[in-house]
Amino acid sequence: EGLFFDIAKIKGYEQAYGDAFEDYVYDVSNILNAGCKSGFSVNIAKPEPYNIGKNIKHGVDLLVYDTTGAILVECKSKRLSLKARYQLDSQALYGEIDVLARYVVQNYKNLEDITNGYTGWQHGDRSLFPVVVTLVSWNLFGPKAYERLEESVLSLLDKAKISRDVVNLYPYTVMSVEEYETAFQVITQVGVKEFFSKRASENQKGWMVTPFIQTNFPKELEACRNDYLNFVLSDLIEEIRLGV
Repeated sequence: EGLFFDIAKIKGYEQAYGDAFEDYVYDVSNILNAGCKSGFSVNIAKPEPYNIGKNIKHGVDLLVYDTTGAILVECKSKRLSLKARYQLDSQALYGEIDVLARYVVQNYKNLEDITNGYTGWQHGDRSLFPVVVTLVSWNLFGPKAYERLEESVLSLLDKAKISRDVVNLYPYTVMSVEEYETAFQVITQVGVKEFFSKRASENQKGWMVTPFIQTNFPKELEACRNDYLNFVLSDLIEEIRLGV
């Protein structure tokens, strides 16, 4: 938390900060996938840019897919403003939710490019699930906050001339990277489609990801590791020892 505010004083930090977060999500996905001993074979890819007419588009940040489905990952390092987080300012909070809704709709635009066959990656008969992964948890999934997010997403879809049906056909999920790391490990055990199809059920829409996993996949959760980044600390200790 403190380090962020030091970095944020540096001009132009936003792009490097966002790129670093995207790289982290890619790297940790590969680390978790390599540590998977059984279950579904998961593929991880950074899609290549593609052209639509004269426009070059970069599409989703990350594709995570198996034979059953694909996660379209959009990585966002933005955090809640201090006013929205600590001062209980409803207008500030709603403004931040509207930003989050833009990220969701951005991912729906990427999804349309995939389903229209504009990208190099072909989804085949896989189910598609758009996911926004944030650096920190926004903790926005109380009834009022979720209702505001839904309204904002639908309004932005109208402006983008994208059918509102996509929300039901391809349900979106917002999760923190901490939740993503647990969800990824569960997905390698049950498959992409099984995980997100359960999440799309009407009585669980709007749940945060952690309680959703605890309720629906308690057995798989017990098999999840939390020591997969210990090698980073070991490397750091060795560098300090050697005076690097």
